[in-house]
Amino acid sequence: MDQSPTKIHVTTRTYLSGWTHDGLLRPVSVRYGPQKLKTPAAVAWEHQWWGAGDPALNAACEEACAKLENLLPDTLAAVEVGWPLDTPTTAVVAELMALHVLRTRAFKQWFTPVRDASLAEYRDRFPNEQSFEQWKQDMQSDRRRAERLLAALNKLSTVLGSMHWSLLRFSEPLLITGDQPVCPVPLPTTDPVQPISAMPSGGWLDTYEVRFPLTPRLALLATWHMGTETTPIAGTREQAANLNASVARQAFEQWFQTPACEPAWPPETEAPSLLLPIATQVLSGYSTGSAVASPLRSRTRKHVEDLIEVQDHKTVMLAKLNAS
Repeated sequence: MDQSPTKIHVTTRTYLSGWTHDGLLRPVSVRYGPQKLKTPAAVAWEHQWWGAGDPALNAACEEACAKLENLLPDTLAAVEVGWPLDTPTTAVVAELMALHVLRTRAFKQWFTPVRDASLAEYRDRFPNEQSFEQWKQDMQSDRRRAERLLAALNKLSTVLGSMHWSLLRFSEPLLITGDQPVCPVPLPTTDPVQPISAMPSGGWLDTYEVRFPLTPRLALLATWHMGTETTPIAGTREQAANLNASVARQAFEQWFQTPACEPAWPPETEAPSLLLPIATQVLSGYSTGSAVASPLRSRTRKHVEDLIEVQDHKTVMLAKLNAS
């Protein structure tokens, strides 16, 4: 019997287990609202996400991801007791964040037109239209897309892991998560209040902050702040509401809460699609100007360019100040 996986979890089951009470969590549908309690295994999955009708491809990709996902319990335990994190643990958390960006519907929707536009630039390298179309069809296959996504994992991990990390700790389990849980806040242009989207239009280097709920009580806040990483920051209910609004707003189908506590939400008078950054509230001196000019951001860009140039699809290079 074929044992290849068909239910591909876009949000890791072990990660979702942090939101359970007696083994169950509360899914909330974007369209239909609260649903009955379910196990993490029953939510946040798509049928043959890596490639429809290709069991071998789904099996190979999930095997590759499982090597990282199996590190999650020990990694979250390390976050609970040892902050700031050491470099190896930082790299694992960054890869888990990157996986929860790449294995989403938003990334797939972003990737397809970008890939197709890049393929069109190669037309003149082929002797005729037929040979170009054959090559293009191969490059548009599910297998090639999977290769590109997995090859991008270490580059995005380099970006996210190189950023300055703050840990927000809440006294109650106020946070939610979702099927697209990594929330980028783009660098502001003229308006300090930015729209919420699971994929930043300018790219991940052009973000002001990146948010990731780790557990119902812990959230990671990544920025380009030039400072050493310090002890956890006591989060406020207003900040929890801000985080939750971004997670819920960019969820594709569902977001999830623990049945043990009602999550925090902004007042109904606030626009649900626009939120002020949190980093400005918790990091002294951090601003749009300092983010744009941050040497940390410049070093990170260079690391990513170097990885692309040598076609390294494995190494995660951390540019952050306390990396060793």
